[in-house]
Amino acid sequence: MKCSTLSFLILSFCVLACSKVKKLDDMAAATDSLEKQTGEMAVNTGNTDTMYKQLRAKESAATRLDEYNNLMNKETLMETKITSAGIYIKAMEYQLATENELLRDPQVMTAMKTDAVNDFIRKLGDLYGKIKLKDLDPTKDSKKHNEEAAFNAIATSMHLNHHHQEQLAEKNRIATVSMYDIIKSALRKDKLEMDARASGNRNPQVSYTSYEQILISGVRKEICIELIKARVDMLSAIALKFMTDKRDMEIGQFLRGLVFIVSGGRRGEIELPLTIQTANSATRLTVTDAIEGAMKAKRFLNNELKIEKKLNKTLKSAFAHIQIQAEGDRELEKINSQIEELLN
Repeated sequence: MKCSTLSFLILSFCVLACSKVKKLDDMAAATDSLEKQTGEMAVNTGNTDTMYKQLRAKESAATRLDEYNNLMNKETLMETKITSAGIYIKAMEYQLATENELLRDPQVMTAMKTDAVNDFIRKLGDLYGKIKLKDLDPTKDSKKHNEEAAFNAIATSMHLNHHHQEQLAEKNRIATVSMYDIIKSALRKDKLEMDARASGNRNPQVSYTSYEQILISGVRKEICIELIKARVDMLSAIALKFMTDKRDMEIGQFLRGLVFIVSGGRRGEIELPLTIQTANSATRLTVTDAIEGAMKAKRFLNNELKIEKKLNKTLKSAFAHIQIQAEGDRELEKINSQIEELLN
């Protein structure tokens, strides 16, 4: 009896021991599995940023390609060209950089800006080879002068920044950087170098970033300057559009305008019906902003680069015939003073 009891107890202990061992084995297996899963999660978490950058680069490139193709389409009208040019500019990958890239790794930002500038200036280089500078007149038909219209659209939009960059810049108290900013910085440095060389300094201490160097090498410097010249005329044309309405032209105005165009500006004049005096404040602000943008570009060329930029002759004739009766209206007085500066 005692033997049976002892055997039973031993058997029970063995079963219990085996059960505990099995549980321990199960727990060990579960722990190994959890460790493996945790390790995989860590790896995946570590790759999240890489995956995001890969997707961002792919989507950015695809957007730029689509919008540039639309910009170059002969059937795309001027305002839509400007829209496509703006999206193309804002889709540069550096414009979509994360907070970490902005604050912790300036080398990454430099690399992305270099990629952006390469894409930008190479496309512009191909385009520049097809245009005629005299046909950059923004008053000409965009379908008949498609390449010139595309160039003008880019000149108009190159100051734009993606709202993502603007939000990060505001949050982190750092400056936004547009393609226009990059171009101006490169041209300022080039002016310093050229002035130093002209004064006899054979080794001027001017340091270009990798992307600035790309922008002002060879004929690319000329392209950048012509972009800013085109910007003066384009923004002036936008202001003129919101100040006047050519649909209300009288027969005499139409005929004098036709003579001006046919004679290449030697005879006749451009006189458009004025609507700005009865326009609302939103329209007036649009005009003021456009002229101010044109003037900033003109001042940069004239004052900083010492490159004279005169307003396109068609636009000059149109602005010269604008006579706004301000009569104490501050908005209109401001526009009058802007036009006076623009014409000088």
